[in-house]
Amino acid sequence: MIALLVWVTKTTFKSFLTPVTQEIRRLTDSMGILNNTINKQTDRQEEFNRRLEEHSEELISHDERIKHLEDGTR
Repeated sequence: MIALLVWVTKTTFKSFLTPVTQEIRRLTDSMGILNNTINKQTDRQEEFNRRLEEHSEELISHDERIKHLEDGTR
């Protein structure tokens, strides 16, 4: 009788736990994909910001040269 109770308990628990485990795996996989996407987007944004900073510095430098040339012609 006890063996039957143990078997029923294990079977019931296992039948409950299997779909929960599968859902946890699915959600974990989805989170991994989402994290990879976020990391890639963050890398792209950092690269964009770095290039924007470089171009801004170039524009400032060109603007300063133009002002210097204009001052020299006046």
